[in-house]
Amino acid sequence: MKKFKFTLQTLMDVKLAKKKQLLFELSIQLEYLEQQQNVLDGLNRKKQESVQNMYEFASDGATINLLRAYSDFNAMIEKDISVQYEKIEHTEGQIKAIREKLIDLFKEIDMLKDLKDRQYVEFCQQMDKREAAIIDELLTYKVGQGGRTYE
Repeated sequence: MKKFKFTLQTLMDVKLAKKKQLLFELSIQLEYLEQQQNVLDGLNRKKQESVQNMYEFASDGATINLLRAYSDFNAMIEKDISVQYEKIEHTEGQIKAIREKLIDLFKEIDMLKDLKDRQYVEFCQQMDKREAAIIDELLTYKVGQGGRTYE
């Protein structure tokens, strides 16, 4: 009996490999995003602590030079925070792009699976027809020249 072979199996294999690769890339980007958000949280805590310390020193009678140093330190932290937000936005953009690619790829894979199912049904129907023809041929045969048929 003939074995079913999907005509677009190679294409499906390529799409499934691409899906695996994109899922891996997505997991890496999500992990990187989490790391960047942790860095941002750390910067925000450092800023909060610095502002709190500056208020304490100001209330204790700190010098202007010390307050300027805290102000410069806070400005540096603000700059780092804005850079961190840009990194996070960039990473979120990459994640969004990967997700869009995955959505398209899932649609293509689903379409190929549907096509494979339809081809398999057609294959089964053809095999049923062949089997029926072989059975008819075995059950019906002609004897002699008279063309008599026995069933």
